[in-house]
Amino acid sequence: MVMLLLDKILRRKDVCDLIESIINHPCYNKKKVQASVNYECFTDVEQPFFLFLDALYKYQIVIGDDLYLDDYIEQLDKLIKKIDNFHDIQFGIYKILGKTCALKLGIFDREKTENKQRILRYIYETYVVEGYLFHGFSGAYRSEIDRDGFFPEHYSNLYAKFIEVDRIFEKHGISQIMNKTFHENGVSFTDSFLMGCYYAVNSPMYFYHLLCDNECMRTSGYSRDAYFRNDYYGCFNNLTKMMKKLKFSDIERRIVTKTCFDEWKLLRKNTTHIHLLAIKREVLGLNSLKDINEIIASCDSVNLGEAIEKVMASRESQVLVSQKLERDSFFLIQIPNYKVLFQRALQSQKEYDYPTLKFEKENLANSYGKVSLLFLLGSLLITLGVILTIIMTSGGI
Repeated sequence: MVMLLLDKILRRKDVCDLIESIINHPCYNKKKVQASVNYECFTDVEQPFFLFLDALYKYQIVIGDDLYLDDYIEQLDKLIKKIDNFHDIQFGIYKILGKTCALKLGIFDREKTENKQRILRYIYETYVVEGYLFHGFSGAYRSEIDRDGFFPEHYSNLYAKFIEVDRIFEKHGISQIMNKTFHENGVSFTDSFLMGCYYAVNSPMYFYHLLCDNECMRTSGYSRDAYFRNDYYGCFNNLTKMMKKLKFSDIERRIVTKTCFDEWKLLRKNTTHIHLLAIKREVLGLNSLKDINEIIASCDSVNLGEAIEKVMASRESQVLVSQKLERDSFFLIQIPNYKVLFQRALQSQKEYDYPTLKFEKENLANSYGKVSLLFLLGSLLITLGVILTIIMTSGGI
C-alpha cells in the first residue's frame, strides 16, 4: 500500500517539477553539507534528492491524507530552495510535518504543551511503533526475492571473481578497496528511509566503492556520482583511470574490466530503479524508544520541531539480519530512478503545455483560414516583384 501511494505521489506534476529542479538547479542542490548526518556519503544531487524522497515517505506514513499534500509539497519547495544547508532543511521538514499533523488532528495551538504531547504520541505510534526498517538492494534480485523470500547473501553473484579483483588491488598496495570481505552471512537494515534509498541506489555497495568511491578516487578527475546516475561510461572511465594510475598489467586490466562488465550486466545497471525491502520494526523488536516518555514529558522546553526530531531521528543505522525472511513478513518498494523521474517531469511539462498550444493553433487556423489563399498569392506577387527588380538593376532589361 505504501509503495502504491508513494508512486502515486511521485507521478504528480508538482512533485516531478520539483525533482527536476532539485537535479538541475543550484539553488536546490548546492548547499552546505558538513553539518548534515552522513554528509560524507553523498555526492552531487544525492542528498537533496534522497531528502525529498524521505520527506514524501514521512508524509505518507504519518499523514497519509491527500487533503494536505498540495500545501506540504509547496512548503517543501520553498524550504529546499531557500535554506542554504541540509541540516536546517531536515529540521524544517520536521516543523512542516508537525504543522501538518496538527491540522490532521484538528489542533490549532500546536505549541501548547498538551497539544504538543498529543502530536508527539501520534507521530510515535505511526512512525515508530507501526513503522518500518529498510534494506536497499539491486533491482536485479527483485523477482527472486518476490518469489522465494529474502535470504541474505544467497542470490546470484560474482563473489569469487571479485575476491580475485581484491587480490589484484592488494598486489598494488590497495587493501579492501571494496570495503567487503565477501564472506559475511548477513545484511544491514536501517530505520532511515533516506539511507535506505542511498544504499539501494548504490547497491551493491562493494561495486559502487570499486567504481566511484575508494581511496584512489579522492582526487579530482573522477566522476563520483556516475554510479548514482547509472552512467556506464563514467563508471568505467573511473576504473580505467585508476588502473592506469596503479600501473596494472594488461592481464590485470582485462580481468578487472571483464569482471566489472559482467557485474554491470548482471545487475542491469543501466535501467535499475530504487528498490527497498521494508519490514515492520516489531518483527525485529525495534518498535519502541526507551526515552519516549522523557521526550514527551519535556516537550514544553523545546519547540515542536525539535521534539519531533527526537522521535523521528535515525537510531538504528545498521541492524544486522542473517536469517531468512519469509515473503509474507515484508513488502517491496520500488521508486523510479532519477532519470525516469526527470523524464516524468519533462513529460508532465509537455502535457501541461499541450492544451494551450493546441488552442492557440486552432485559433490561428480559425482566424486566418479564410484569408490564407490571398495571403499566399500576395507573397508570390511580392517575390516576383523582387526578382524583376534584380533583373532590371543588373541590366537584364
